[in-house]
Amino acid sequence: MKKKLYLALILICLILVTSYSIYQYRATNKNYAGYKLSVINSNLDTPIKALGFTQTFGKAKTEVVEDDMLNKITNFIIPFTFKNDTDKAVTFHPEFYRLMRGEDMTQSIDFIDNRTKKRVNSIPPHTTIKGEAKFTYNDMNKTASLQLNINSRHGMTINLFKIPVYK
Repeated sequence: MKKKLYLALILICLILVTSYSIYQYRATNKNYAGYKLSVINSNLDTPIKALGFTQTFGKAKTEVVEDDMLNKITNFIIPFTFKNDTDKAVTFHPEFYRLMRGEDMTQSIDFIDNRTKKRVNSIPPHTTIKGEAKFTYNDMNKTASLQLNINSRHGMTINLFKIPVYK
């Protein structure tokens, strides 16, 4: 008799914990239920509208440098053009850019304006910026293909732009 009571209590606790977990899962994810992911394959030198402005990327070039510890570092330099046609300045967010090689991504990212030689922080209204994006890898596998991924969100849709920049 005691075994049955003990088993019944464990079963009731298990049902309560499972029910509460399902409730928490649904309450947490309710706001994100309508999100859609749209993957957009793009090409080099083709303008795309992402993150509030028009962007164009060219073919990547490589340079190999040594850091302070004499490690060989591969820099991929990608020419870009950013164009803001709006009446407002657009804040630039480099964290939405990833240079991917399979599952590996870059170590660092810099977007440098060719005219000012400074890092791009924002794009003023009705302005076009030409520059170079420098992505750094710590490995020397220069022969593998690279893809530039850009994440852009519009309402409940997340657009993932994929641009092959190095083959």
